[in-house]
Amino acid sequence: MFEGIDKNLRFMVVEVGKQLDKSFRMMREPSQSLARKIHSSDNYIDTLKSYIEKKTISGFRNTPEMDRQTADRFRALVTVANNLERIADFCASIAGQTGHMSSPAVLQRYDYTSYHEIIGKALEQIPEAITGSDASIALKICRAEPKTDKLYANHVAEIKSDLRLGEHTDDLVACLYVFHYLERMGDALQNIGEAVLYAITGEKLKLREHKALLAALGQTDTDVWSQAYDIDFRYETRSGSRIGKVTERGEGDDDTDLEAIFKNGRRDKLAKERANIELWQEKMPGLPPRILEYREGEGNGDAALLLEYIDGTTFNELVLNGDLATLKSAQASIAATLTTAWERTLECEPIHGDFTGQLSSRLGDVWRIHPQFRRYPIRVGQLKLKSFQELLETAAEAAKELFAPFRVLIHGDFNADNIIVSHYESRIHFIDLYRSRPMDYVQDVSVFLVSNFRMPVFDRDLRARIGTVMLDFYRFAKSFAVAHNDTTFDARLALGLIRSFMTSTRFELDEGFAKTMYLRSCYLLEAFITHLDRPWNTFELNEEVLRY
Repeated sequence: MFEGIDKNLRFMVVEVGKQLDKSFRMMREPSQSLARKIHSSDNYIDTLKSYIEKKTISGFRNTPEMDRQTADRFRALVTVANNLERIADFCASIAGQTGHMSSPAVLQRYDYTSYHEIIGKALEQIPEAITGSDASIALKICRAEPKTDKLYANHVAEIKSDLRLGEHTDDLVACLYVFHYLERMGDALQNIGEAVLYAITGEKLKLREHKALLAALGQTDTDVWSQAYDIDFRYETRSGSRIGKVTERGEGDDDTDLEAIFKNGRRDKLAKERANIELWQEKMPGLPPRILEYREGEGNGDAALLLEYIDGTTFNELVLNGDLATLKSAQASIAATLTTAWERTLECEPIHGDFTGQLSSRLGDVWRIHPQFRRYPIRVGQLKLKSFQELLETAAEAAKELFAPFRVLIHGDFNADNIIVSHYESRIHFIDLYRSRPMDYVQDVSVFLVSNFRMPVFDRDLRARIGTVMLDFYRFAKSFAVAHNDTTFDARLALGLIRSFMTSTRFELDEGFAKTMYLRSCYLLEAFITHLDRPWNTFELNEEVLRY
C-alpha cells in the first residue's frame, strides 16, 4: 500500500518540479501556449493528489488495528500531497499574473532566480526525506520558508519604492502577486518538512519548536536527537505554550537517562515562569520542578524551558481514582505546604483581590459559549430585576473596601491538576507557576475549590468525595484566616467563588453542569449584595454552595 502511495508521490514531486520550471520560463518569456501547458499539468497533479488521498483512506479503512507509526506516516503523506498541490496551484497563479502584464519587461527588473533555486532544491529533497525518514533533510526543506520570506520582504520594499514613481503601476502590482505566490510556496514547503518530522517523531512540531527543543537539549544533530529521544505532547494547555514530555532512550527497554518537561511559547511568559520558579525555589526549596535549561529564540519572541519531570499523580487524578488513605495524606501535605508558604512569604501590607474586575474581563468569553446566561434587566409591574452585569457592578462598588489584611506569594493558577503528588516522596509539588505573585491568598483558595467542583463526574459517591475534599480545604483555609486575624475571609472568598464559578462555565459545554456553576455564582452574588448594609466581618459563607 505504501509503495503505491510513494510511487504517486514521487510522480507528483516530479510534476510539481516541472510546473515550477515552466512558471519561471513564463516569468522570463510569457506565452499563451506555455500558460495552457501549466494549467493542463495542474489537472494531472490534482488527480495524483486524489489517488494518494483515496489510497490513504483505503489504508485506514482496511487496517482497523493500524499501529501509531503507520498511521502517522499515512497522515504525513496526505499533508505532503496537499501542499505539493498548493505549490502547483501557485505556479498556475503565477502564469495567470504574468500572462496579463502589459509590459512583461517590468518583472525583469527584479532578481527572482534565487526563488527557483531554493524551492527547486527543497522539492528534490522530499522523496529522500520521506523514504529515508531523515529528520535532517526534513529540516532543510523547512528552511526554505525563512529564505523565501527574506527574498519576498526585499522585493516588497523594492516594488513599494517603484510604485511611488507612478509608472507601470498595474504591472508592478502583478509583480507583487507573483512574488507573493513564490513566498507562499515556502510556507507549503515548511508544512511538508514538518509533516515528515511528524512521521519520524510522532509529534507535530513546528520548525521553531523543533529548533527550540534542539537548543534546550543541547543538541545540534537532528537525526541524533530524533533517534535518542521520545517526545510526547500529551499535556493540554490554554496558555498558548506547547508542553511535552521528553524521554531519553536508554540502552535497555526500561532504562532512561533523562525525563523532562519541555515548554515552548512566548518569551515573556516563559521568562516570567522561570523567574517565578526560581523565586519559589528560594522560598520553598523542592516545591517547584528544577529548571534544567532555558533558551530564548533568535528574534522570534519565543523561548524554550526544560524542567525536571516529577513522577507523580495530579491531585485531581488522586481525587477521582486514588485510595482514601493516599488522598487524605495528600490533603494534609497541601495544607501543611500552604501554611508554610503563606507564613514564610506573608507581608503585612493590605491588598485588594479585584475579583469582580477579573470576572468582568472574562464575561464576554462566558457569553460567547453560553449566551443564555446573559441575564438582562426584567421589569414585572413595579418590580425591577437587575441584570447580572448590574449586580456585578453593585458588588464591585461595595468590594472596593474589602482588602486582605496581608499579602502572600500565591500560586496564581491553583487548579487541582497543577499540584503533583510525588510517587516516591511524601510531598507535593507545584507546576505551571507563570501567574505567581504577591496577592490575596483567597485567589488560590477559590480557584482550588472550583477546580475540584468542576470535575465532570456525576457518580453520587464520587461527588460526595469531591465535596468532602472541598469542605476540608475550605475549613483549613478558614482556620488559617482565624489564626491570622483575617476577619473578612468569607466575604472575599464569596467574591472569589463568584468569579471562579462563572468563568469556569466557559470551559464546560455540558449545559446542565455549566448552569449548576452559573447558578452558584448568581446565588453568591445575591448573598453578597444582600449583606451590603452590614459589617463584612459578619458575612458567613454557606458551606452548602460547595456541595453538588
